[in-house]
Amino acid sequence: MKFSMIPIIFAVQLFGTLYAARIAAQRRILRRPGWVYGIMVLLTLWGGVSTWLGLRGFYETQEFLASYPLFWFTMVAVVLVLTPYLLFARAREALHQLIDAVPIHWLIGIHSLRILAVGTMVKAAYGEFPVSFAFYIGGPDFLFGLSSLWVWRLARKETINDFWIAAWNIIGFLVIIPGAMFVAQRRLPGVFFSIVETPPMALLFDMPMALAPSLVVPIFLIMNVFVAIRLLTRESRSIPYTRKNQHYRTPARSLVKGQILNRELI
Repeated sequence: MKFSMIPIIFAVQLFGTLYAARIAAQRRILRRPGWVYGIMVLLTLWGGVSTWLGLRGFYETQEFLASYPLFWFTMVAVVLVLTPYLLFARAREALHQLIDAVPIHWLIGIHSLRILAVGTMVKAAYGEFPVSFAFYIGGPDFLFGLSSLWVWRLARKETINDFWIAAWNIIGFLVIIPGAMFVAQRRLPGVFFSIVETPPMALLFDMPMALAPSLVVPIFLIMNVFVAIRLLTRESRSIPYTRKNQHYRTPARSLVKGQILNRELI
């Protein structure tokens, strides 16, 4: 098993979310942090299962590679988040409150980790990774990660509003979906198979690289979608960051009582 930044990226996603939820709960912005903690536990468990399957060699089997994994394997983490979000109003409220509580530049800055997609292009240059995936998916993902530095700066300077941040998040989703599915599946066994490539696309499922399509990338995309939806639907559309006092002051509407909650988070 080769060294990879993928587990480290997941650790940042996990502990960053837990830290934000704890601070928001302490300041009584996030009233039911248990929902956030529970979702992150589910994602961590799935990460453990995915790692176990990878170490056992399951992802190298013909049965797995021929099962159209890019159409279902990548969706497990999404289902683990969407199920409580769609079924339970309190889960929706908790996730919305968390997004409202977190400084907007944090929600932007975490995507700078996607700059590390440059690793796929480096590996492809050395013949250790499929060139097509590195070029069509890794390249745009890397550029989106770079763009996060610019958007982060605009947010800190209060020169971009929620609408454009939401649009930027949607772009972050579209650079991966649906392109990654079809680029990969055309090079894997099944009805979509049409291109033979060396190195093979099966390298995408080597450990610990397999944690990217199973866990890390879906989490980034979930963040893109949830943040975009929240920014477009909440009442306040202004950039809450104030450089003078380093505080956030944005009214967020409670999804339960319809009250305006004035919140302040450093």
